Amino acid sequence: PKPSSAASDVYKRQVGTLIDNAYEACTEEKNQVLIEIDSQNDKLIFTIKNQVENIGLGEISHFFEKGFSTKEDGKKHGLGLYNAKMLVNRYHGEITVEIEERKYISFVVVI
Repeated sequence: PKPSSAASDVYKRQVGTLIDNAYEACTEEKNQVLIEIDSQNDKLIFTIKNQVENIGLGEISHFFEKGFSTKEDGKKHGLGLYNAKMLVNRYHGEITVEIEERKYISFVVVI
């Protein structure tokens, strides 16, 4: 079934947030971002993957908490992933984060 206009806007916002975060995390040396869109069993699957430096497993457990941020630029952060999680939950979807060999981080949204 085709998603409603409101649901489409929500999907765009949450995936946009994840893409923005991936590009903001890029450094001169670690600057690859992979975006994959797939579908299975009438569900859309968005995967946003980027290279990371020194990410700890302890940090990952806090990624979706309101106010948590790994950014240290003094600006207000910590709402993007929290809001994405709330939107995904609202539409009965799922968002997960995975680390591959401590070199890559992937956010997977299933809606």
